Amino acid sequence: SKVILDHRLGQAVTVLAYPGGSHNAVVEQLVQIAGYNLAFTTKIGTDMRYSQRFALPRMRVSGGLPIEKFSVKLVPTHSNPQPVPKTLSE
Repeated sequence: SKVILDHRLGQAVTVLAYPGGSHNAVVEQLVQIAGYNLAFTTKIGTDMRYSQRFALPRMRVSGGLPIEKFSVKLVPTHSNPQPVPKTLSE
């Protein structure tokens, strides 16, 4: 559980990656109630709208990816991305 992770690591764990990407609206609500700020699915993408912070996509990056190609991956796929509030981006 989150409490065990927080205790063993000596700090608050605020981000979750769903094991195998499995989640639904009920799981997302439980993750929020548990105290996480963000959660990642296994869906590929860069659409990081704050309104979907408990179902964020991931960006796959291989070890040999040149920096030029990495920077292209950072461009949001959503036409009107919303910035992450300052309290979550620090």
